[in-house]
Amino acid sequence: MRENFVIGRAVLKAALAIYCAAKQGLITETDYNSVADRFGDIGSRSGYNRYMGNPSLFTQLEIESTTNFIKSILTDNGDNTYTVKMYDPPGKRIDVCVSNKVLCGSDGNIGQCTGKNNAVTWATIMEKSMMKWVTLYKMTGVEGIATEVAAPLFTGDGESYAFSPNSLYTSELKTFIEWSLAQGNITVGGFNVGDLPCGKLKTVTAHAFTFMLTDDEETSPFGMRNPWGWYD
Repeated sequence: MRENFVIGRAVLKAALAIYCAAKQGLITETDYNSVADRFGDIGSRSGYNRYMGNPSLFTQLEIESTTNFIKSILTDNGDNTYTVKMYDPPGKRIDVCVSNKVLCGSDGNIGQCTGKNNAVTWATIMEKSMMKWVTLYKMTGVEGIATEVAAPLFTGDGESYAFSPNSLYTSELKTFIEWSLAQGNITVGGFNVGDLPCGKLKTVTAHAFTFMLTDDEETSPFGMRNPWGWYD
């Protein structure tokens, strides 16, 4: 029963986010295949289609709170530009406006962070707004969207910090991850060695993964979720 409840809630949250984003004009293709290809695992097809086909299953409070949350971060201005909520170095709330043009390589592929199949997502726009922020304030050391110093630009909370590779024992890292998640912090990590076997996948460098708790502490002290992937 608990597993079914969790899965059901996951589908509801995914469908609710897509429904509200579509209402704001931030996404146009809302069919199951398009959304799954773009964002990864969104739950069962039948559950997703059930919610999207009958929006009355969402409460008004759920719609309003999700819409307000989306609006508070990124706004489509309707003229091929977006306004992103950010914070300046002292922590004052600012609006950063960027166009819908993105960096592309000679092969036509997008050179910024993307979703599945080289698709532009909200993260692509946020990364571009971060580039503008860095240029405007002439701040060095941000390095990329995957670093611990990127989150304060969007949250206004500057108390971010990081541990260098190999500075913690596994038990210490596990303790810190559990504490950080319990505090509700954005907690990310990565790998400094690539192509190491990891379950059915391999490690990837220069990429951020979200730390998660694990159901099997004997074999995995913690989990790491790829934001664009299918598996932990």
